[in-house]
Amino acid sequence: WQEAIRFLNFLPEEPEHLYYYGLSLANDKQLNEAAGILSRILSEDGDLKFRALILRGHIQMQTDNLLRAEELYLLAWSLKPDNIEINESLVCLYINKMSFDSSRIYLNKLKKIDDSNLKAKLGFGLIHEKNGNYDEAINSFVDVLQIADIPWISLKLGVLYFKKKNFTDASVYLGRCYRSFPENETCLYYSGLNSVFLGDYDRAIVMWKQLAILHPDDERLKLDIGNVRYKKGIDLIKSNSLDRKSVV
Repeated sequence: WQEAIRFLNFLPEEPEHLYYYGLSLANDKQLNEAAGILSRILSEDGDLKFRALILRGHIQMQTDNLLRAEELYLLAWSLKPDNIEINESLVCLYINKMSFDSSRIYLNKLKKIDDSNLKAKLGFGLIHEKNGNYDEAINSFVDVLQIADIPWISLKLGVLYFKKKNFTDASVYLGRCYRSFPENETCLYYSGLNSVFLGDYDRAIVMWKQLAILHPDDERLKLDIGNVRYKKGIDLIKSNSLDRKSVV
């Protein structure tokens, strides 16, 4: 991006050149400089102004200025209300603001524009999850995975199924996440806990021992591993007792 910045800096200050100069600065993490350059083309009309407003909104999102990002996004939306990118941006903004009713307005708009839109399905899933509607969240997240293999969505499904006490399906999705990110702490924790409920104590120990490597001073985790080993021992004793009884 620095080479692009050097090149664009020598071009005439035409609106299109300024836009790409601002875009290059933003991608190089020079956010304040990018916002300043982009503000110089907001007086333009048409697509260039629209793109500049969205990009400035993205910059404000990166600096956690959600109020200013909202203002910029809504100005862009007023220019092109059927544009997918600006509706996706507003969905993301309102989910970050925990304004789920507002987010749902643009999710429904996205769904009308493109019924298979990935971010719309993802957004509905996140809102359902936040509202405790686990069945609806699961349906949305399953739809997402049919479009794209996203490991953290597999993790969400694993955790949701665990909360619903569906330990078999939880194991499937936690396993999918683990294969992509074997050091994800949330995945390791729930994989171990879910394995305990399935009676798969060996896997639970393996998962939590991996987690213990990341948290060597976690005494509670050490205690949990000890408890699982105890449960495994008790089950072995019971199994051996039943075997002896069957022989007798």
